[in-house]
Amino acid sequence: MHRVRTGLAYLFCCFPNASIFLFGAALLLFAAKCCSAQQADPEGMEQGNYNIKQSVEFGYRFTDVTGSQAAYDTFVNLQQGPRLLDFTTEMRSLNHEGAFFDRLFFSNFGYGGDPQNVSRLNISKNKWYNFSTLFRRNEYAWDHSLLANPLNPVTPAFANAPPGFTPIISTSPHLYSTRHKLSDLDLLLLPQSRIRFRFGYSRGIFEGPGFSSIHQGTEQLLFQDYKTTLNNYRLGVDFRILPKTNISYDQIWSYYKGDTGANDQNQLFALSNGALVDIGVALNAGASQPCSSTFLAGGVVNPVATLTSTTSATAGPAPTRLPSS
Repeated sequence: MHRVRTGLAYLFCCFPNASIFLFGAALLLFAAKCCSAQQADPEGMEQGNYNIKQSVEFGYRFTDVTGSQAAYDTFVNLQQGPRLLDFTTEMRSLNHEGAFFDRLFFSNFGYGGDPQNVSRLNISKNKWYNFSTLFRRNEYAWDHSLLANPLNPVTPAFANAPPGFTPIISTSPHLYSTRHKLSDLDLLLLPQSRIRFRFGYSRGIFEGPGFSSIHQGTEQLLFQDYKTTLNNYRLGVDFRILPKTNISYDQIWSYYKGDTGANDQNQLFALSNGALVDIGVALNAGASQPCSSTFLAGGVVNPVATLTSTTSATAGPAPTRLPSS
């Protein structure tokens, strides 16, 4: 059982008098809340033809992980450090006659180490256009050892094994650390007219390193550099000529691009002729995996062990294009 303490739990653990401090802080916050409740919400600051409001909220996360850091990163992945909890800027034209825009709204949260980050921007000009964009970034980590230990037993030992050999796999053979970045842009022209035009673009990128295996023979371990890209283009027009009636036409183009490659970086043992081979990650002498006599005298690999696992496997990025509309 792993024990994880975050936030207040960690604070109480490291600072025994933290409860007194937090109680006093709570009283001060309560008093400030009572005073602010009698005041009107801030009206912002006027500059030129705009009313401007801004807010920034910072924070800090404390973590104390006891046990497997890899398991914590896989299932929680909330790390210690400063955080940008929220940042917001809003600008509004006082008379709806701004030079380039009448309203601007920009917001962010999650930056500084969280696995999810989001940014949003909205800009509009009365009767002319509405523009919005959204960005999201997600991190995915997997380093859980269910696919590795304890499935490889240490007994019985492999005969003639080279010095330092162990069947124990230190990391998951399906480990990966990837990022998913999503972007959306939308533009609406003449939003209040009877005929208005819509344009949009979306882009999604999935990339990062990871491990995989060939599920045949000795489970040959492969390193993969994932990268897939999806681009989406949108075009539309709305007709609002008749009362309470909206007629729309939309055209969408989608383009998928796959650039994932794989190569074998697990060629750690040699044949009698010196050629390096990968004997896989399924290592069990009692079950004759990868074969009944995996190692010969001198610690070299039995050629029979390579009959069920190729000596190397390398596949560079194989671009894949899938247009659709």
